[in-house]
Amino acid sequence: MDDDKVRCPKCGSDQVHAGKRGWNTWTGFIGSGKIIITCLKCGHKFEPGQGQDNPRR
Repeated sequence: MDDDKVRCPKCGSDQVHAGKRGWNTWTGFIGSGKIIITCLKCGHKFEPGQGQDNPRR
Protein backbone atom coordinates (compact mmCIF):
# COMPACT_ATOMS: atom_id res chain seq x y z
CA MET A 1 0.00 0.00 0.00
CA ASP A 2 1.30 3.50 -0.83
CA ASP A 3 0.03 4.87 2.51
CA ASP A 4 2.74 2.89 4.34
CA LYS A 5 5.63 4.64 2.54
CA VAL A 6 7.78 7.11 4.43
CA ARG A 7 7.64 10.51 2.75
CA CYS A 8 9.56 13.73 3.26
CA PRO A 9 7.39 16.25 5.14
CA LYS A 10 8.97 19.09 3.12
CA CYS A 11 8.72 17.94 -0.52
CA GLY A 12 6.63 14.72 -0.30
CA SER A 13 9.25 12.51 -1.96
CA ASP A 14 9.41 8.83 -1.00
CA GLN A 15 13.12 8.66 -1.88
CA VAL A 16 14.56 8.67 1.65
CA HIS A 17 17.48 7.16 3.54
CA ALA A 18 17.46 6.25 7.24
CA GLY A 19 20.61 6.15 9.32
CA LYS A 20 21.98 6.88 12.77
CA ARG A 21 22.80 10.48 13.62
CA GLY A 22 26.39 9.80 14.58
CA TRP A 23 28.96 11.73 16.55
CA ASN A 24 29.67 15.46 16.25
CA THR A 25 31.93 18.03 17.92
CA TRP A 26 29.17 19.99 19.67
CA THR A 27 27.25 17.18 21.38
CA GLY A 28 29.75 14.32 21.27
CA PHE A 29 27.92 11.02 21.60
CA ILE A 30 24.69 12.49 23.05
CA GLY A 31 21.91 11.37 20.74
CA SER A 32 24.31 9.51 18.47
CA GLY A 33 22.06 6.44 18.38
CA LYS A 34 19.04 8.43 17.15
CA ILE A 35 17.63 7.52 13.76
CA ILE A 36 17.59 10.39 11.26
CA ILE A 37 15.83 10.16 7.90
CA THR A 38 17.30 12.16 5.02
CA CYS A 39 15.35 12.99 1.87
CA LEU A 40 17.43 12.13 -1.20
CA LYS A 41 15.56 14.69 -3.32
CA CYS A 42 15.73 17.89 -1.21
CA GLY A 43 18.18 16.94 1.57
CA HIS A 44 15.73 17.65 4.41
CA LYS A 45 16.53 15.73 7.61
CA PHE A 46 13.80 14.60 9.97
CA GLU A 47 13.02 12.05 12.69
CA PRO A 48 10.78 9.00 12.22
CA GLY A 49 7.09 9.92 12.60
CA GLN A 50 7.67 13.60 11.92
CA GLY A 51 5.30 15.11 9.37
CA GLN A 52 2.97 12.13 9.07
CA ASP A 53 -0.69 13.04 8.58
CA ASN A 54 -1.96 9.57 9.47
CA PRO A 55 0.34 7.94 12.03
CA ARG A 56 -0.05 4.20 12.58
CA ARG A 57 -2.18 3.21 15.55
